[in-house]
Amino acid sequence: MKKNENNIGDLLKQFSQEKRIKDGLTRKKVEAAWAEIMGPFISNETENIRLDKGVLRLKITSASLRQELHFSRDQIQEKLNEFLGETYVMEVIVR
Repeated sequence: MKKNENNIGDLLKQFSQEKRIKDGLTRKKVEAAWAEIMGPFISNETENIRLDKGVLRLKITSASLRQELHFSRDQIQEKLNEFLGETYVMEVIVR
């Protein structure tokens, strides 16, 4: 390997550090983590998941589940960040 060549892992890491790519990957990680952590029932009741600038916005179809998740926002934030191994979610808004 030549001195100025990078391995594919380094190139992918560098590429993913670009702002747009990194934000998109972060959103996908959070969506996947939501389904994994919350399970199929809650995941199926979640109509929309949006992460923007550390704010996770969830649209929940069931009124009773929406209320329950609203009161569990801090725990949701903590679980997601712990699962992801990094602080991606700073605030959770349930609608």
